[in-house]
Amino acid sequence: MTSPIDRIRIQQFELWFELLYWVAAAGCFALAHLPGVATNLVHIYALAVILGFSAVVWHHLLPKSWIGFRKTFYGAVAAIAFVTAFLHLTGGVESPFGPLYLLPILASFLVLDLLRAWVVFGLAIVGWGVLAFLDALQAPTQLSPLAVQVSTRVLAMTLAAAFTALFARQLHREILRERDTRQQLQESQAHLKDAAEQLADANEELQHISRVKDDFVAMVNHELRTPLTAMKQAIGLFLNGTLGPLTLEQREFMTVMARNLNRLTELITNLLDLSKIQAGKLALRIGPCRVEEIVDETLRVHQPLIGRRTIHVEMPPDLPPMLADRDRMIQVIGNLVSNAVKFTPEGGTITVGAQVSDDRMTIRIEDTGIGIAPEKKERLFQRFERLDADPSRPGTGLGLAICRELLELQQGSIHADSKPTGGTVFACEVPLAPAVEGAVVHG
Repeated sequence: MTSPIDRIRIQQFELWFELLYWVAAAGCFALAHLPGVATNLVHIYALAVILGFSAVVWHHLLPKSWIGFRKTFYGAVAAIAFVTAFLHLTGGVESPFGPLYLLPILASFLVLDLLRAWVVFGLAIVGWGVLAFLDALQAPTQLSPLAVQVSTRVLAMTLAAAFTALFARQLHREILRERDTRQQLQESQAHLKDAAEQLADANEELQHISRVKDDFVAMVNHELRTPLTAMKQAIGLFLNGTLGPLTLEQREFMTVMARNLNRLTELITNLLDLSKIQAGKLALRIGPCRVEEIVDETLRVHQPLIGRRTIHVEMPPDLPPMLADRDRMIQVIGNLVSNAVKFTPEGGTITVGAQVSDDRMTIRIEDTGIGIAPEKKERLFQRFERLDADPSRPGTGLGLAICRELLELQQGSIHADSKPTGGTVFACEVPLAPAVEGAVVHG
């Protein structure tokens, strides 16, 4: 397939062949009237007509599919044949028009690949040899000194033309390549300018969206969380019996309300925290805190959701304090307990435990639920990735992602393991608090 650079070069140098034909045709008519140049005017006139007709055929009547190397090669071969015939009629090897061979040779080395160009060069040498042979047939004696001198001069000129054309070919390719590179560079600069403008517009739009989001977060924080907190406290008073005894039906109704309020509060908290984490605005209060008190408070808050499931707490006595944000750890353990309750049927068991390994505190939440499908494990902690599409288990797919984000902000980590027979274990690791005498440990 012809490259764009070769196509341009071919289009520019194809005109050389047409020029060759017309110059040869005009030379035939001119030489026909010079005394002593040729003796057969009919042959010269016929050759002139053939050359002119060939020029017309070359650029106007050849098939379009011949445009390219094929057309150039056949044109060069035809030009060598015409020049050979023309020189034979104008004096043979002693003709002063031997340099006409240079035009097809130059054009071939400039346009064609090297193999075809050397073929054209060889045909020119063969043509010159044919002229010498025909002259020898007409004059059996040894060639005249003039014929030898002209032959030597034409051969030297032909070789010089071939190597000059090779150099010009490479130079021309470099010029075209540089021009093409410059054009591509200008187009790239124009594209980059357009992309920069689009990026600036997109950045401005993102800043506007960020401001709108911040306003929305502030509105949600004030307009939704405040009344939800008041409602949860009121329902808690009813369930605790502070406001008087409840009938069984009233207690079940209040329990459903508490469960739905907890779910809504968790959703709003997750969305707000995710927004703050993405914006890098989530403030942490890192300090020594005790895992026992964090677990106790978490289970107390989630007691209305536990139902008929069994909760086991397995912790060795006198655990050292861990270095974490107390409120955020309550949120992390709460999300994991809520997740365990969601996927563990009533009658199942949820175990919360803690242990120390080296300088890390490991908190485990294990359930006897449905487990995690193998294909879900890789995407388990991605945002909006739900473990189950069952509509009876509502959720947004943010809880585990936020747990990972919060733990990583506290130099911690989380991983999950699921048994083939069912059940899942989530393990959270956070650093231990350094032993400082007189340090205040928060529950």
